[in-house]
Amino acid sequence: GHLRVEEFGLFPPSFPGSDGAAGTGCAPGTDLLPDGVWFGWVEERTSTGIEFDLACFWTGDRANEVALEHGETDVPVPNDYYISNDADRVRMVAVPPDVPVSHLDYSETNTSGDPYVALTFAEWGGLTDYLNCDFDSEHEPFCLVWLFINDGGVTEMAEQYVP
Repeated sequence: GHLRVEEFGLFPPSFPGSDGAAGTGCAPGTDLLPDGVWFGWVEERTSTGIEFDLACFWTGDRANEVALEHGETDVPVPNDYYISNDADRVRMVAVPPDVPVSHLDYSETNTSGDPYVALTFAEWGGLTDYLNCDFDSEHEPFCLVWLFINDGGVTEMAEQYVP
């Protein structure tokens, strides 16, 4: 079955082969991302896809271990998560315009009680209070997302909240 955002809480669990990172991990061993749930930064957004910098999202004891391996001294890690990015590769990932995006909206205009707002990829790309996924502004993008890849293509995206 397809992996979907709604099956997870704040972030996906660790899948087999991920070395303890959340989702499918961060070492696909290929240029094209295989099927799975992948975490990283969106560096740029175009009408047909994203420039995606794959990273690792660690939590719990594994986050502390990896932080120590990376020379961090603030351990246990703040807020029980640690992000590492040991590769410079940025992948161009095609995203169809109708792909659903779970967009975090902590603005006062969102009165739904749910921080996630459902958009399509064609609609996505606006500024929020916490995460900057607005690529047309003067702000430096800081846009953390999960890509859900099924049958070789992106079927869903979700922004990742970080305190």
